[in-house]
Amino acid sequence: MAYLKSGTPLLALLLAAIVLLMAAAPSEAGRRYRGYSLITVQSNFTADTATAPVRRARYGWEVRLPSGMWIPCEFNCHYTLRNNTVDFWERFNQNSNGR
Repeated sequence: MAYLKSGTPLLALLLAAIVLLMAAAPSEAGRRYRGYSLITVQSNFTADTATAPVRRARYGWEVRLPSGMWIPCEFNCHYTLRNNTVDFWERFNQNSNGR
């Protein structure tokens, strides 16, 4: 095994550098709010958008609705946020079959 002048194994130094790079890499959402990653979705019907934090919970991922309530992500957190905020009434009207 190769050693540096200080006696530290080169492999250990490389592993430490990889860990630091992984910790410094941005999250998938890119933005953070009070320690949570933020996601932004756009309506499938209008130009409305919604932004909310997501978190890892005991039984899976959760997204926070504008009311402040955390709900479990159904298919994925983007889908859940979109369907419960900006596309809620459009989906409601589609499911009611025009009644």
